[in-house]
Amino acid sequence: MMGRGLVLGCAVALASLTGCAAPAMVGEYPNQQGMIGRSKASVLACAGAPITEAVQDGTTLLVYYREAPVLEESSPVSKGSFPTIRHGCWATVILAEDTVREVQYRFVPAAFDAYNDCEEIFEPCVP
Repeated sequence: MMGRGLVLGCAVALASLTGCAAPAMVGEYPNQQGMIGRSKASVLACAGAPITEAVQDGTTLLVYYREAPVLEESSPVSKGSFPTIRHGCWATVILAEDTVREVQYRFVPAAFDAYNDCEEIFEPCVP
């Protein structure tokens, strides 16, 4: 289990990388949990290259972002449509000793539950 200092360090690094103040979400999402225990090479092979990679005190952070498709962001009304909230997800994979220890999701905006955007990042990784 990660020490308190390591968790704090990861949180500070994540906040600086993503620019988000919202709390990270670690839930019972299937793809999020399915990443635990994988190697870095396995993550890169199935999820692709991250937007950012950072190493701090032996911990590697792989940061991914996925935004909702444009068509999902408008709701049809009669013969037109109106825009809805633009949303997405920052996903941070935390590795120690080349093994995924945790995956954190941050929804954008924070009040919008964008777990499906997060889960799609790792869809190719989990059978």
